[in-house]
Amino acid sequence: MKLLYFQAGGDAFGRPSDTVECFNLKTEKWETFPAMNSKRRRCAVVGVGEKLVVAGGLTLGDYSLDSIEMFDLRNRKWFDLPNMPCTRFGCGTCMISSRMFLCGGNEKLRMKAYSNRLDSFDLMSHKWEILPSMAQRRLHPATVSLSL
Repeated sequence: MKLLYFQAGGDAFGRPSDTVECFNLKTEKWETFPAMNSKRRRCAVVGVGEKLVVAGGLTLGDYSLDSIEMFDLRNRKWFDLPNMPCTRFGCGTCMISSRMFLCGGNEKLRMKAYSNRLDSFDLMSHKWEILPSMAQRRLHPATVSLSL
């Protein structure tokens, strides 16, 4: 079993990037993976099994994205997934089973337009579900899923 750490999105100067890098914990070496379909920064990234999912973010000119793409580690290719219900950047994400949850973030480029949205996307059925809003609006929330 390989243990991998990924990073995707913006470069050191805050510009959108399509670069994805992977750190292999076993070999302790970095590897550059095939480029994403869209250049983005301030995107959400989550891994499940042998898949890496990148959602939303900002592109060149600071346009907010509603696109999602998934990288399949087996065939080393990116696939587009159905767009999010709204454009979003700076949101948190985590996985529970086959469902990816996106919370908070910013739907508009205006500062202090933080969101309290909670949406889920099922990677098996490719369907979106809009869930009840969080009590607080949040930008760049830290998220985690726990098994209790």
